[in-house]
Amino acid sequence: MHYFLCVRIDGFYARELQTQRDDLEHKPLVVHRAGRVIDASDEASIAGVGRGMPLQQAKALLASGVFIQHEPDAFRAAQKSWLDLLVPFSDAIEPLNQDEAIIDLSAHPRPSEIADVLVSALANHQPRVLTGAGSAKWTARLALESSTPKGKRPDEFLRPLPTRLLTPASERAREKLVALGYPTIGEVASVPFEVLRRHFREEAYRIHLAANGRLSDPVQALYPERCTSGFHAFEGGTECSETLAAGVGALCRTLGERIALEERETTEVALHLEFERGVSSFQRTFSKPVRCARSLTTAATLMLDGKATEPVYGIRLTLPSLVRGKKVQHGLFTQAIDRNAVRLSRAVTRIHALYGERSIRCASDFEIPRRIRLLKELGGLVGWC
Repeated sequence: MHYFLCVRIDGFYARELQTQRDDLEHKPLVVHRAGRVIDASDEASIAGVGRGMPLQQAKALLASGVFIQHEPDAFRAAQKSWLDLLVPFSDAIEPLNQDEAIIDLSAHPRPSEIADVLVSALANHQPRVLTGAGSAKWTARLALESSTPKGKRPDEFLRPLPTRLLTPASERAREKLVALGYPTIGEVASVPFEVLRRHFREEAYRIHLAANGRLSDPVQALYPERCTSGFHAFEGGTECSETLAAGVGALCRTLGERIALEERETTEVALHLEFERGVSSFQRTFSKPVRCARSLTTAATLMLDGKATEPVYGIRLTLPSLVRGKKVQHGLFTQAIDRNAVRLSRAVTRIHALYGERSIRCASDFEIPRRIRLLKELGGLVGWC
């Protein structure tokens, strides 16, 4: 099951402007965009101004306030600062706004515990952090907006909410559902699928899945730019050097094949180790570029040496600042990259991360008995098959 965490830094815009400009400190400050309030300082919030409020209404409540139009460039450095804190926890981070992002924690064996560690790491740098978790991006954001208690299943907290919040459905469909007598998401979930299909045709299946908390779409890995990463979990934790080496090797093969396929390289490697107490991060710049599984394995092994002083529950490797590598012509006896094999390997790795190592196996993993192999070779020689 997917586990998505929606994170919002409350008061991000107002606090950053007050940090940049001394004349705005302790002033009732409102930041707006497209005619709506996107943030307000504590002084403005006391007067009743809140996020999402129409600008004209905010001005009526706060005649003496300072109103500033949102300019993205003024917040880029601050946005990068807090998003960088998320990088050790996931390779799929999708910024929604400069103060908000969705992070996919599905690959972790203990996603809810990792979410707590992530929030603690953010809280050390940001005074107010709001979060919401769900099995889909829209339910995670809805959980944040509705202050859903931690631990509630998506279908549980969705049921009492009004149908207008069923955002995967079109606005027209939501209005029609209310008109048909289904004012809450729970009531929509109880409608037989055949009834939905009769009224909404192609959109019926999407409405049915969303109302039951089962509709999910992947988090887009949009941050950091020019970066790729991967994660390997160790169930129950391990200090065994052989187990750690095997996990690092599998992770490096996946990432190495990925960057080789995309013809990219980097000289920077970041290693993140997940311990019981939290995540420890290490970064190193190498003199020669990392461009394949072999060079990445060498780099990761050097970085891991002496770091696993306690049970390791997971290893994440991040390759930032990727650039287009120099193309190298394959020699006469050099085997080119099998792109289909690389894609298959990536797909199988993803399935294993979500559903376990025993969920799917490749045919090449099964050992064919020696007798069968001999008969097959013999048949090929004498023309029996």
